[in-house]
Amino acid sequence: MRSKKKDVNEWDAVLQSNMWDFASQNILPTLRLSYYHLPSHSKQCFAYCAIFPKGYAYKKEIVLLWMAEGLLVPSRGNTDPLEMDESCFHDLVARSFFQPSETSESGFIMHDLIHDLAKFVSGEFCLRLEGDDLCKIPKTVRYLSYASVEHDISRKIMGISEAQHLRTFAIINSPAWWWIEAMDDENIFGLLSKFKYLRVLNLYYCIHRVELSDVVGNWKHLRLNLSGAAIKRLPEIVSTLYNLQIVILYRCRRLIELPTHIARLINLCHLDIRDTGLLEMPSQMGRLTKLQSLSDFFIGERNGSSLNELGKLQYLQGELSIHNLQNVVDVEDASESNLKGKRHLRKLELLWNGNPDDSQRERSVFEQLQPHTKVECLFIKGYCGTKFPDSLGDSSFNFSKIEALWV
Repeated sequence: MRSKKKDVNEWDAVLQSNMWDFASQNILPTLRLSYYHLPSHSKQCFAYCAIFPKGYAYKKEIVLLWMAEGLLVPSRGNTDPLEMDESCFHDLVARSFFQPSETSESGFIMHDLIHDLAKFVSGEFCLRLEGDDLCKIPKTVRYLSYASVEHDISRKIMGISEAQHLRTFAIINSPAWWWIEAMDDENIFGLLSKFKYLRVLNLYYCIHRVELSDVVGNWKHLRLNLSGAAIKRLPEIVSTLYNLQIVILYRCRRLIELPTHIARLINLCHLDIRDTGLLEMPSQMGRLTKLQSLSDFFIGERNGSSLNELGKLQYLQGELSIHNLQNVVDVEDASESNLKGKRHLRKLELLWNGNPDDSQRERSVFEQLQPHTKVECLFIKGYCGTKFPDSLGDSSFNFSKIEALWV
């Protein structure tokens, strides 16, 4: 009823639909009818959700998965790469396929009956292995998730290896040690090497004792990598995955180095390096002109990208944390970062670590880091200058729009 049907004849067609006569698979006819009237790309996105378990708390990051799989259709007439197409998600929320979660902040849940519908319409393309399920995996499966229980992997692993045309392989809610106990390093990468058509790979917390193998070079179609592993560095060969759009390394706390030539990933749109051990960024980060979200930027003492590289990333949005500002040598670098021109940033963190050699230079650097007036949250930590810059008190900086300020 939420759809834009205004003509009586359109509603009459709904009333006379033969779908009211179907009740197969315990799917309510009303739900099937709602699905039937979704746009074609929304149908695919909705069916994709069948790989998640019932009760799963969806975040808007589900859009990144849809993006990586090529399921989203760009908004008509929209040529701005900043406008990531979230309209599909909002439409599914408006039609009650998703509803706000009462237990997960900023999360959404899917009613069990809706989830049954997703599983029904996904057919043999989506499969979720969980618990003690033992089944032969059809070769038609394209999207697969895996939620293990203790010591069950060895019984299922051969079946997974048969689905060599997988596009999504995701381990969900799987304690790392169960995976590792059942699989040695050679078997892990031997399995993954079979999936040459992968677009989405999620190894969240499932590799704790090894470095990523050069097997990743086989994944020429990979667009999203949810590593989440206890690795120290990504192999250089990752820089040859030119289709890579999204890299999520959240909580890879042992990670100390990104690929030297990461700037070659010209299609990279999202880089999440929160809570890692990184100390500096690789050089030429400014070449990643399609970046829409960059969680953190680390300024090294000597090598790596300088602060001015941020000025070339004109589509940054959301949240950005800039670390080790005490390492900025040239005040002009701070000016060229052009934070004032990044109108889509909503949260900005400016972080110093250590006492400065020159408090006047600290203040001059800070003076050039004035954010856009649309910023909602501003976090300042470790600033050791003797005075705050005048720009923060300038009339052009509207504090009435600041929702949170930490100093």
